[in-house]
Amino acid sequence: MYISTAVIHVQETELKQMLTQYRHNNERNHITGMLLYSGENCVQLIEGQEETLRQLLSKIVKDYHHTNLIKLANGPI
Repeated sequence: MYISTAVIHVQETELKQMLTQYRHNNERNHITGMLLYSGENCVQLIEGQEETLRQLLSKIVKDYHHTNLIKLANGPI
């Protein structure tokens, strides 16, 4: 689980496209979770195999859409 700050304001259509792609990737990698996005704030909880999540988090950290990523929890919740 992490929080972050959006670098740019994402339009609703772009956000829907991103979510469609993320859902497809997550299904393929057996990842579940939820994303809350409001204004410039994001909170995401992701669930899956530990190594898969580690790889995903390394991609998320590099994503140009947000910054100031703070990991809130790691492990079973």
